[in-house]
Amino acid sequence: MKKTLIMALLVGLALAGFSTPASAEGWDFELFAGYFLPEELDEDLTYGLRFGNRGAGNWGWEAAGSWFDVADSQGFSGADVDADLLHVDFSLNYYPGGGQFYFFGGPGWASGNVDVPNTREELSDDAFTLHAGLGYEANINDSFYIPIDARARWYELEGFGPDGGKDSQLTYEATIGLGWRF
Repeated sequence: MKKTLIMALLVGLALAGFSTPASAEGWDFELFAGYFLPEELDEDLTYGLRFGNRGAGNWGWEAAGSWFDVADSQGFSGADVDADLLHVDFSLNYYPGGGQFYFFGGPGWASGNVDVPNTREELSDDAFTLHAGLGYEANINDSFYIPIDARARWYELEGFGPDGGKDSQLTYEATIGLGWRF
């Protein structure tokens, strides 16, 4: 239900973006927070930074880093776990009509660490990722905007977890932030 509500809100904002004036080109810096929904752990807050460039016309690029930390009472196979994930994403952005609504996607990297409490067991893995999503830049003035986005991220975990885990995973993330254009 949460996923559906978040996606409906973002689609509504995105459709409103077709009637707004075009955003300025330039270098972007964003601070963001959001909600991360992994398959095998409890969902929780995520935080991060983005940096990129919006060129003339309909194209831009972005590099992002985000961090997620959760203490999960369900964990892998029902055991208590403390998990943290680091994501680094590289995105190519497409702005239909040159407006504030955009589609994005590209490759990335994820590093996950899971500590199983009351044991010496620590699981970790690094993985190649792919992501895609949609976003909206709500312009406040010429240099300040509020970015809103939702993304789906796929990565292969290569048997992560005490029972081998899943070989691949699809996660979802919705964020809102503060952005500056230079």
